[in-house]
Amino acid sequence: MIQGVWSIYKRELRFFFQSASTYVVLGLLFLICGTIFHQVTFEFVNDSAMAQAGGPFGTADKAPNINVAVIEQIFRLISAMILFIVPILTMRLIASERSGGMFEVLVTCPIDDWSIILGKYLALVTVGCVIVALCSIYPIGLWVVGRDQGAVPDLGIVLSACAGLLLIFAAYGAFGLMASAATQSQVTAAIVTLVGLMMWAAISEFHMPNAAIQRVTDELSAAHHTENFITGFVSLRDLSFYFIASFACLFVSARVLEARRWKV
Repeated sequence: MIQGVWSIYKRELRFFFQSASTYVVLGLLFLICGTIFHQVTFEFVNDSAMAQAGGPFGTADKAPNINVAVIEQIFRLISAMILFIVPILTMRLIASERSGGMFEVLVTCPIDDWSIILGKYLALVTVGCVIVALCSIYPIGLWVVGRDQGAVPDLGIVLSACAGLLLIFAAYGAFGLMASAATQSQVTAAIVTLVGLMMWAAISEFHMPNAAIQRVTDELSAAHHTENFITGFVSLRDLSFYFIASFACLFVSARVLEARRWKV
């Protein structure tokens, strides 16, 4: 099985980094995040300068917190951008094999369904690791510039936020892989993934008539658990949520792939 996973993993990873769409997605991500990062950093510097200058009648304004004013804002933006990135990256994982006529070749190879699913999924998660690693340039830049002034990001919050981004990418990616396995059209897979992820992220925003049901929807919301990581609060409940959600989507993907194998 390990050899099968490794073969699929290398194939998919090579495709990701040879595909122009990957670099277009990354370019748009960092263009938008870079613009917002510049804006929130500029506002933080201005607010800090005003706080140091003091308010009217000699009163001193409270200096802004760099973790709240910049770090949390930029990581919230990145987590929202991941919701739109994942459908583009995952839409072809299985759907392109079927639409391109390669699915029959893939399933007749001596590789089991879980090897196919895990190989493709791990390649996607590797891309997510690259994205999160590149996003770390923002807190690193703040640390380099602000260390002389004592305005440096909290390392714990940065690590927690990065872990949260990777976990939400992995969970969203598993959902996208499931959608790609269930459809033949890449466009359909992308639309299903986008709509599904938007509902998954925003389910806690729906007001339920019963308080118990509202608590359940809050716990099922991906955005709710992501927010905990971004603010530096890491709990076993949040970790379990992402691992269980990812495994459930991968399990369904494997079952769908097995069902389609029998139809070949």
